[in-house]
Amino acid sequence: RKDYKYMYWPDFDYEELFDLRNDPGEVHDLLKQSKKNKGSEWVAGDDVTDQVRDILEEMRERFKDLKDWAHSDEEAIIL
Repeated sequence: RKDYKYMYWPDFDYEELFDLRNDPGEVHDLLKQSKKNKGSEWVAGDDVTDQVRDILEEMRERFKDLKDWAHSDEEAIIL
């Protein structure tokens, strides 16, 4: 997904999500005003739209897949 940018800092347990199509300068974090701390996990607040919530879940899953791949013995194939 190239129209959004997801960033995660594990040392701070902090996430950001940017809409690159409408905010190419990455000024407005879609999650900034809507985070709640739920135990040790940041979750989107109630004011986040369902669309942003879906994108966040998709990006979290993609991040997990890439992290798992990076720690595996699989070879990279660059197309």
